[in-house]
Amino acid sequence: MRIRILLACLLFQTSLSVLADSHTEAALAHIKATDLQTTFKITRDGVLARVDAYGVQLRSNPVVGKNHEAVKLTDDFISEAKRVAEEVYAWENVEGMYVSALKETYAEDELIQINSWLVSEYGKLFIAKQKKFMLKTIDITNVAGQLFKNRIDGAEKAYLERISKLSNFK
Repeated sequence: MRIRILLACLLFQTSLSVLADSHTEAALAHIKATDLQTTFKITRDGVLARVDAYGVQLRSNPVVGKNHEAVKLTDDFISEAKRVAEEVYAWENVEGMYVSALKETYAEDELIQINSWLVSEYGKLFIAKQKKFMLKTIDITNVAGQLFKNRIDGAEKAYLERISKLSNFK
């Protein structure tokens, strides 16, 4: 408990010092213009969906599914994982990291110029379409991941069967 309070105080102090210069103001303006908070929320929601999917996978195990105590333990674990994900992926916990990353990547004058473009007609259009594009890239990544899983499952099964037949593993 003391460690959490100490870490919270340290993060608060760090966030106050991070928010004290014009370069930081330009970074915050960039975050606002690009709506990084919403983008990060999409990432968090994806993590939460994967945690839910993992819960379904765990509950589908015949040993778990037929045992009420195992189902309860699984539900408790998934609830805890979701609570931790909500906490870890809270915008308040990462905003300072985004500010630092922007400041380390761009000079202040670069951010100011980029931000000027972002609030223009084409900049706003870019941002609006970038969100759609990002969602499509997430879908593409998920499809590729599923294709990989589907294609490797048979090879994994064959591997496990061969491994189990080795004399050392009996």
